[in-house]
Amino acid sequence: MLRPMLLRMTKPAAVLTGLVVLSSLVFLGAGGPARADGSPEGSAVDAAGRSSSRTSPLVALWGDSISNDADSRLEYHITRVPRRYVARTVDTTTIRYHLRYMTARMNTSPPSQAIVELGTGDARDYRTSAQMRSDIRSALDRLRGVNCVSWLNVKAHRVNGIYAGVVANADRFNQALRAVKSSGDYPRLRVVDYNLWAYFNPGAFSADGLHFTSAGADRYARWIASDVVGCAR
Repeated sequence: MLRPMLLRMTKPAAVLTGLVVLSSLVFLGAGGPARADGSPEGSAVDAAGRSSSRTSPLVALWGDSISNDADSRLEYHITRVPRRYVARTVDTTTIRYHLRYMTARMNTSPPSQAIVELGTGDARDYRTSAQMRSDIRSALDRLRGVNCVSWLNVKAHRVNGIYAGVVANADRFNQALRAVKSSGDYPRLRVVDYNLWAYFNPGAFSADGLHFTSAGADRYARWIASDVVGCAR
């Protein structure tokens, strides 16, 4: 998160600094954290997607603070092969927050694969099982035109008690996700066992048991790029 800093400088220095900042913005393009729509700070990779070719397969990811911890690493590892990548990863968000952005993406440049890393916030907020299933279905209804949807389940073990809602409801969210998959209504849905990956990678997490260390964020991004990306998996 960028925080404002108060600086004292001479007028020539201020002009020079402004030119440097403007040049940096031109160089970076639309992939930075600042957004004009007033939504919470997070990742919003540019609409066309980043890669060497605009004809490459497009992977879109929607997530919360877990994927936001690894945002730049996800982009790096996913686009190391000819592939485009777009993402909206925003701290503390739930499935419902992302629904309008899923609709917008499908109406502009639909991805070939959607990756959804959401549900931790819904567990935190004590959503009922019926509400969880309804929210999952609402997201999947918006993504029906995608070749495959890979939805990560929620980490349900070794989570610090400060996240009481997650501790109490993570298993219930995972059950809701499995129930939607088992219904057969969404044949292109694949449930990805992030909970199992987390179990075998305890060193990837910080003391709160939910968010990554720096090395853990890179390990997570490598796993997503190698084992989750790709509709044939």
